[in-house]
Amino acid sequence: MNKIAFLLLLVGFAFGNDISWLLSDYSSSPARFANPGFSMDFYRLPETDQLASSVSGEWGDSRYRGAFIGSYESMDSLYRKIYTEWGMSVNGDWLAVGGAYGFSMEWTPGDELWTSHRYKAGASIVYGRLILWTYLWNFFHEPLKNMQYLSGVTIKPGDSLDAFFQWDGRSAYMGSSLNFRFVSLSTFYRFPGFCVGLGVNFHFDLWNVGGSIGKSDHSLDWFGLSVKKKIGKKTIL
Repeated sequence: MNKIAFLLLLVGFAFGNDISWLLSDYSSSPARFANPGFSMDFYRLPETDQLASSVSGEWGDSRYRGAFIGSYESMDSLYRKIYTEWGMSVNGDWLAVGGAYGFSMEWTPGDELWTSHRYKAGASIVYGRLILWTYLWNFFHEPLKNMQYLSGVTIKPGDSLDAFFQWDGRSAYMGSSLNFRFVSLSTFYRFPGFCVGLGVNFHFDLWNVGGSIGKSDHSLDWFGLSVKKKIGKKTIL
């Protein structure tokens, strides 16, 4: 996973959004329950002058979910990338099954350009206040033996607390969000390969506005800003 893609994953967690509810991003599962809305995000890594901005959205109800993402990334004057992804899942009372297709275009300004095609497939199971999920992903040009995965569990013991644990075969990701009426405070950790993130998210009716900061042992320091708007209400939990 490149630095910017990893950054999108971390910042999403630090904003207090677990993978079962977060609007679509590069690392999100395609098999989730509908949380209609849209999001605009901006992230920066000051040390390497890397920037990323994205828009995402989803629609659906208790039986299906559709989602999209579009993002633009840059590193100084050396690198550019555009990524788009479309996903769909079919949902039951306790099960969601879905897939997604992603297309990326990367280039060095004034030089080489290359493209790639990506796919995801996954499933999520709701058991009480637990959500168990896993998904696989790969590039079309890669052999199946290079398939990668992300699996985890999300627990929502009440309206005031969310927590999650995830594993991708190399590192563990865990975090929590403490939710109040108008603000949420979030933490994120990764190990091995230490990384920590902190986030604050303000709620204004259907609008959420947040910021996050983070630091790792590989000089992957970042800060991010996010604006989200919900449409309707969550269908479960």
